[in-house]
Amino acid sequence: MDLERSPGPARAEPDWQDMVRREIPALSRWVRRLSGGHEAADVAQEAMLRLLEAGPERVGLPRAWLFRAAHKVALDRARRRKVRQAAAQSLASLARARPPRTPEEEVLAASDLERLASALRRLPDARREVLLRVRLGGEPTTALARQHGVSTRTVERWVEQAADHCRAWLRPGADELAA
Repeated sequence: MDLERSPGPARAEPDWQDMVRREIPALSRWVRRLSGGHEAADVAQEAMLRLLEAGPERVGLPRAWLFRAAHKVALDRARRRKVRQAAAQSLASLARARPPRTPEEEVLAASDLERLASALRRLPDARREVLLRVRLGGEPTTALARQHGVSTRTVERWVEQAADHCRAWLRPGADELAA
């Protein structure tokens, strides 16, 4: 028996090629109506590729499977487009909200950060820890009060005092405080 000339695979391939030729135009028209048309050919091609990757012999109703795959591809592309648009809008709003800094503003910002770091180093350990965990970490004052064995009001007062201390160090002329 000659295996290279078996009728199964040789006959199946033209059927799939015929189906591709027959269904791609109808699929493209359907996708164009579904998603606006600018990606119709790409969606149809990707759906056909998915069908062929799934294995033609495992698909019971290839036309239905193909249209369902195209629907999923179109939805995936729409979701990706929506995410990209949201990201672009978000970036655009950030760009509008904060104009680019000048070199002088960069130097001042770096100086402010250094002064803030210096102010934080001068705080007592407990107050520095509480300030950072409440303001930056978002931890509740009640949990920190239990941990330090003090009242919630005491922790709130520590946060206020530490923040006031840092603000004082950031005011112009605060460098004299260090002397």
